[in-house]
Amino acid sequence: VGGSRYFMLLRGHEGIVRHDSPWHVMGNSALLDDSQRTLMAEAARHLNGLRINDACKDADGRICVATNHGLKRAKDSDWNMEQVTDSTDEVLRVVADADGTLYYQGRQAGLCMLLRGKRQAQPMLKNGETCSCLALLDREVLWIGTTIGRVYACETRNSHTLKPAPALSNAGGNRIIAIRQDAHGHVWSVTRHSLREWDLKSDSYRILECRHPRISMDYFDALVVCGDSVCAVGPEQYCMILPKDFDVPGTTAAQPLVSTVIVDGESHYMTS
Repeated sequence: VGGSRYFMLLRGHEGIVRHDSPWHVMGNSALLDDSQRTLMAEAARHLNGLRINDACKDADGRICVATNHGLKRAKDSDWNMEQVTDSTDEVLRVVADADGTLYYQGRQAGLCMLLRGKRQAQPMLKNGETCSCLALLDREVLWIGTTIGRVYACETRNSHTLKPAPALSNAGGNRIIAIRQDAHGHVWSVTRHSLREWDLKSDSYRILECRHPRISMDYFDALVVCGDSVCAVGPEQYCMILPKDFDVPGTTAAQPLVSTVIVDGESHYMTS
């Protein structure tokens, strides 16, 4: 107006920054870190003819491999393999805790727990539920996502009892794609259409939909922890999200602030 130009900045709204960029997601909707990728590549070189679905290191540092012919483990550095259980049911995913217990998802057997030194696994989920993802955080708490949107936590050093986690579960019954923990200790769950962030200390949580105006993605494929942020990945898009500070009360939507007024080419900075 009258030769003046007004420049406005927005306060960061929930720490969300969206990007349009190609990001290739694996077919099983899981993004692997470097160590996981190295394990699986090494397993593929030594286990010719087997499909490698997942891999991890157990409490003794031995490599356990989830294959289409059961759960296998390297007995030595030369990759001489042994069958971990008596079953050859295809194993889709596997994690190991600090005490040597293996948790794995069999295609027919479902989610199972195999105690150290045992060959007979124990089923973990009841009522016909199917595990869709596993995450062992801090080597002590096993987080389980299911195909009907439920999330359970299992303290591996105690009774192995599954405790429902309503703050991370999806009331719509949508499949849990992944569970992650950020640098602040918040636990996240992701479905195709929503993200949930849970601060265990304050027992506070929030829900972000893929259609959130700052996200505006068709759907989510995966969730990755990137430094202080988490990265929600979608088709040709990704979105960096900062964890929420649940200790700050009354979080409001983004408010516009006038940062600079330029009149006839001269800047006038606003101080309040």
